[in-house]
Amino acid sequence: MLASRDTDLVPALDEVHDLREAEPERYARIETVSWFNPRWREEGSVSGGGLRATAPRRIWNTNFDRSCYEASRDRTVYR
Repeated sequence: MLASRDTDLVPALDEVHDLREAEPERYARIETVSWFNPRWREEGSVSGGGLRATAPRRIWNTNFDRSCYEASRDRTVYR
C-alpha cells in the first residue's frame, strides 16, 4: 500500500502494475490510499486526492477519513 501524493512515484506504480499483469503469481497487488474529507465543501477545504497510475492502468485506491488518517500517523521522533 502506498500513501503519498508525490507524482514522481507514478512511474514506479506503472512498473509494478505492469509486472503484476505479466506475472500475477509472482507480484503482489498494489493499492494507494488518499485522504478524503466528505465535508470539504462545507469547510472550504480540499477533499484530497489519490496517486494514480498512467491510463489505462487502474489501481485500487482506498479513501481515509480523518480518524483513519490520524490512526495511521507515525508520531515517532526520529533523531
